[in-house]
Amino acid sequence: MNAWLVAEENSSTLYRIDSGFYQNWFSSRNRPARTEIGGNLNIAFNISTGGGNTITTNSDQLTLDGSAPTDVFDIVVEGHPEASVEWTTDSRFRISGIRLASNGP
Repeated sequence: MNAWLVAEENSSTLYRIDSGFYQNWFSSRNRPARTEIGGNLNIAFNISTGGGNTITTNSDQLTLDGSAPTDVFDIVVEGHPEASVEWTTDSRFRISGIRLASNGP
């Protein structure tokens, strides 16, 4: 936010932005916002597919379900740009389309 306020102020000499006012306003909104969000802010990141056990499949693709705190906005599966993330609730996700390499001949 500070960078945006500085850029706005630098774009014109006609007015000055009181960045302290905005910083105080954002700071004062932090606690009420976290209270409104509630317990989902403290959920641990977790993959629930397979119940924490090794996942075995004969399919060439894998879908993973799990949970994450509400301050997680995106999930990336490294090396799998084809994977698609869908948020099913505020704190639950599904990652689908993860292509798997064959382990056999």
